[in-house]
Amino acid sequence: MAEIHKVSVEKTLNKIRGDDAKQSKEAAFNAKIDVLDEEIGRMRAQRQRLERHQGKHHQGRQATPTHPQRHTFGKWVSRLFWFLRS
Repeated sequence: MAEIHKVSVEKTLNKIRGDDAKQSKEAAFNAKIDVLDEEIGRMRAQRQRLERHQGKHHQGRQATPTHPQRHTFGKWVSRLFWFLRS
């Protein structure tokens, strides 16, 4: 005959509750992830709006004329050394 192992009710309930606790932790973690995903989406949309606004803002301005870049002392020295090596 087959032996029947009896398990106490307390152990069975603890095992069931433990599984439920794991599921509730996972559910809470997934809820936090969902909230963060929504926040990321909101921030991306805000950044895109700001970038579009900045693009329109800067297009209206006229660029200020820039002066040609002057040669610095270091550039002159490097050109002199290049000339002397040649």
